[in-house]
Amino acid sequence: MRCAYPELNPPCTGEDWNEWWEHVFATVYWLNVRNDYRVDDGEIHNEPDNRAQGWGGTRADYFELVKVAKDAIAFVYIASAHHS
Repeated sequence: MRCAYPELNPPCTGEDWNEWWEHVFATVYWLNVRNDYRVDDGEIHNEPDNRAQGWGGTRADYFELVKVAKDAIAFVYIASAHHS
């Protein structure tokens, strides 16, 4: 698959999407499971419609980015519930 956006923003390949998922999972796990900081709110790419802030994707790309992040966040709490 050829990357339409060379700055990898949004992720382009399956490996890029997996890395995004792993990054979100690791961040949320570290904040809320390992350290119990109770971070309940976050933001995924401020103003994705503002290309000057670095977003190179489409609206559909942004929705996929959020969907993948939501899945990773949900998995943090599923995985931690099994280890409690």
